[in-house]
Amino acid sequence: GRDPEPYRPDLVHQCLLALFDSLLGKSGRLRVVIHTILDKCIEVHPETRIPRTFKRFAGLMLQLLGKAKRVTSPEGEIFFSLQKFSVVSNFPPGTPVVAVSNSWNYVNPFALSRRLTSQPVFHSEPLGANARAVVVVCCTEEANPRGLDYVTEDVGVAMYPTSAANLCARLMHGLEKAWEV
Repeated sequence: GRDPEPYRPDLVHQCLLALFDSLLGKSGRLRVVIHTILDKCIEVHPETRIPRTFKRFAGLMLQLLGKAKRVTSPEGEIFFSLQKFSVVSNFPPGTPVVAVSNSWNYVNPFALSRRLTSQPVFHSEPLGANARAVVVVCCTEEANPRGLDYVTEDVGVAMYPTSAANLCARLMHGLEKAWEV
């Protein structure tokens, strides 16, 4: 009986494919955390190979959000794990949080990536991760970060409204150019 609009696992799947199909994703240099509408955090491990079909992806998410704390391969490799901390506790203190959306505040993806990669490195204790910035992509039809009070800046990396997956792909391309990957 719930409105299916806020629950768009198909868009999450498309975004994860765009992120992990990038050169940064294939090199294991991405750190992805999914923040669900029910305030759960799912860590996607850098070596994860995202299932190509939505049916398989949905099955893994149901398994994870049902009873499992993690989803592993038959060999024991961890793909997804449910974390106990909030999404904000993942952010190293002082880290800028940039929402990439269909905002009219257009920024060239390469210029944004250069700016983000020139930030100082911040350290996060929960996972022992370092970050220069946190980038948020909302997996909704509008790709709009409304209501996320931790976002410090909202920018668009496309001149026209586009899908969340395309926003991810444009951002990855900019970061790959900035980092010369």
